Amino acid sequence: MSIHAICLLVVAALAASSSPVIAQQSWYVAPGGTGDGTSPTAPLSRIQLALQAAQPGDTVLVAPGTYPELISTVRAGSPGLPISVTASGARGSAVVSRPGQVLQVSHPDHVFDGLVFDGQYAATDAVRIGSGGHRLALRRAEIRRSGRDCVDMGAPEGVLFEQSVIHHCLWWDGATRRDAHGIVAGAVRGLTIRGVEIHTFSGDAVQLDPGRSLPGWDDVLIDGSTFWLAPLPAPANGFAAGVVPGENGLDTKTNGAAPRASIVIRDTVAHGFRGGLIANMAAFNIKEQVEATLDGVTVSDSEIAFRLRGPGGNGGAWVHLRNAVVHDVLTGIRYEDAIEQVEVSHVTFGGGVSRIFQAANASWGGVDVRNTLVLGSSLPKEAPTSGQNLAVGTAAFVAAATHDYRLAAGTPAIDGGVVLAEIPLDRAGLPRVQGAAPDIGAYEYAASIEPPPPQPSGPALTATLSPTDPTNGVRLAWTNVAGESGYEIERAPAGGGFARVATRPADKATWSDSRLTSGSTYRYRVRALVGTAPGPWGNDVSLTLAPEGGVPPAPTALAARLSSTAPTTTVLLTWQDTSLNEDGFYVERSTDGVAYTRIATRAVNAKTYTSGSLTSGTTYWYRVRAFNSTGEGAVSAAVSITTQ
Repeated sequence: MSIHAICLLVVAALAASSSPVIAQQSWYVAPGGTGDGTSPTAPLSRIQLALQAAQPGDTVLVAPGTYPELISTVRAGSPGLPISVTASGARGSAVVSRPGQVLQVSHPDHVFDGLVFDGQYAATDAVRIGSGGHRLALRRAEIRRSGRDCVDMGAPEGVLFEQSVIHHCLWWDGATRRDAHGIVAGAVRGLTIRGVEIHTFSGDAVQLDPGRSLPGWDDVLIDGSTFWLAPLPAPANGFAAGVVPGENGLDTKTNGAAPRASIVIRDTVAHGFRGGLIANMAAFNIKEQVEATLDGVTVSDSEIAFRLRGPGGNGGAWVHLRNAVVHDVLTGIRYEDAIEQVEVSHVTFGGGVSRIFQAANASWGGVDVRNTLVLGSSLPKEAPTSGQNLAVGTAAFVAAATHDYRLAAGTPAIDGGVVLAEIPLDRAGLPRVQGAAPDIGAYEYAASIEPPPPQPSGPALTATLSPTDPTNGVRLAWTNVAGESGYEIERAPAGGGFARVATRPADKATWSDSRLTSGSTYRYRVRALVGTAPGPWGNDVSLTLAPEGGVPPAPTALAARLSSTAPTTTVLLTWQDTSLNEDGFYVERSTDGVAYTRIATRAVNAKTYTSGSLTSGTTYWYRVRAFNSTGEGAVSAAVSITTQ
């Protein structure tokens, strides 16, 4: 039977009844399948055919084999009912492989679990995630052999990469190396990379926002992951054997006009960033307007472990480096361009570190080093003894020759530090303090490690429907945990697994969730962070949203700014879309703040508008409202701006 005929059968089956498709149906796919996909004995032949049929809550089960196709999402799932595509056999048994792009995610709420995505080194990204691909989960995946980026993302929210491998992202243009990244992202929010190994790339393992787009990225977590490079054992996509093709493990970029972006990297390993085709290769290249916390990180076999860069046209980085171990690198920390804030606390610099610090167009006044341990005969100027820093010999460690930098009995590093409330645990999770005072370095010493005391219960959580948007919004509140540094919030759809959706700073014990699906049920849980170490989860709560109806609510956070290229004639508007049931937006303008004229109609999910052909030196007022087939919603709060 032809593919065209199968498509017609699937569409006909869906249209045969006037009732909607039953949610949470399974669709079956197998190589050479000739059925309608509704049973294991009658599978479809292509994953794309199943996606064309799948509705929110459905699962596509992919049998072992190779699928030479481009998979593209067709419709949105929902936070409560994602559309899932899952390998029915062992992890990696279902391989999507073709010379070109193999996955395009343009719609929210999808899960891809256990599949291999192979781009066969074609001159395109292997996986693309559009700005509409919110809450995508890529689990237990392998993404490989891309001739451009392995994963290229726009600006989606809440994307999760988990327990996956991304490798051989290589771009050679015939004459020189070009950037091909493991994961490259635009103005993402709530991106989580957990338990992911990224290696063999000609750009960076992870690069954030190379286009420096507004409103900027934020709330990125890299947890328990590994980034590495090594000389190629054999030629690959134009690169000769023996070449180290890439640049950095992590590279951050931001727009200086955006709020400071936040990223947490914990329990992550990076190695092999040396001997490549560029100078100043770094495991972590942290720059521009970002606040980065690195806790429990290990770097080895690299030119630079941490390249930290200060103010420039797009701002400078603020960096908190804690509980790290660094060995076998040319430079431990290179700080540049009059960097303002670098905190180095409870770090161990082990063997093979040629220089601990390197200043580049910067003084060390912005570098605060405390409770840091150096294997060597002396301390660098950036780490004075007044900061409880200490230089020691190999006898201070359990086995320095094999890079086991746990403390040996009797070393003066034991009880030699000062209490830093923001770092209550060592890199192994052992509570500080074990003796009279904290130990110096990344590890706390305990002659006989007793089981840690029982952790306190997690925050007590309550959840209510949003009083202003009970169909699409939830308000969470929980008990504040003493001494915490912040909170992590996770959400699960009915019958699904939890995924991180937000973080909150210290002493902020409330959060509002929005853009949910009316009538759906969600579960939530919250845990505190002590430093960057997570505490126990509190209680789960579950609630069901009200059904949708009526006009859409008013947009929020309307903001106006002058165009950088035409400030006398052009205003740029942005707003927050607070509804899920709008058909579009009306933009209104006034010259007196009283009488408004409708000047534009924007599409569903729009969040921006450019107002041009204005008069210089004139004040304008703007407001936005959403509309649907029921009617027009309330207007947003107005905003005014004066052209130059």
